[in-house]
Amino acid sequence: MAEKSDHRRFLELYAKSQPRVYSFILMLVRSNHDADEIFQETSALLWEKFDQYQEGTNFGAWAVTIAKYQVFDYLRKSKKYQHRLSLEMIQDISDIAEPEAEAVDGRLQILRNCLYKLDRLNRSLLSLRYQQNVSVKEIAQRKGVSTGAMYRRLTKVFEVLRRCINRSIA
Repeated sequence: MAEKSDHRRFLELYAKSQPRVYSFILMLVRSNHDADEIFQETSALLWEKFDQYQEGTNFGAWAVTIAKYQVFDYLRKSKKYQHRLSLEMIQDISDIAEPEAEAVDGRLQILRNCLYKLDRLNRSLLSLRYQQNVSVKEIAQRKGVSTGAMYRRLTKVFEVLRRCINRSIA
């Protein structure tokens, strides 16, 4: 029974920390493909080491620390990154990236609130484009408008979101 509750507790904590951990990794490697690979490895390692996590401490910070070492290991082994930055420089960058990654949760909540304020049609356009990966051309065809008109519509939606986010941050 303890194993089931550990599993449930891990999933609860993990779900809350995923955006923070992924954004931290992406800030260091700047490639979605590489970040996805490191994130998968980190996720597996978080589960393997969950018995070492101390309940009551900051799971997100613990997960980011594990992700940091996964990134370092990946960069050290990767020919793609070997000649770009020293590990010391990556450490310095990670020191800056950690607090930025921690702020992701708040930023995502602001974005969710602003998305909720959009009307149903605009939310559905964004969903088609960014959740379902439908091209702007295809969305325009589905909606019976020109591709240019759809680009203008999406630009207006982004501007509404930008203003909402800026108001929320201020």
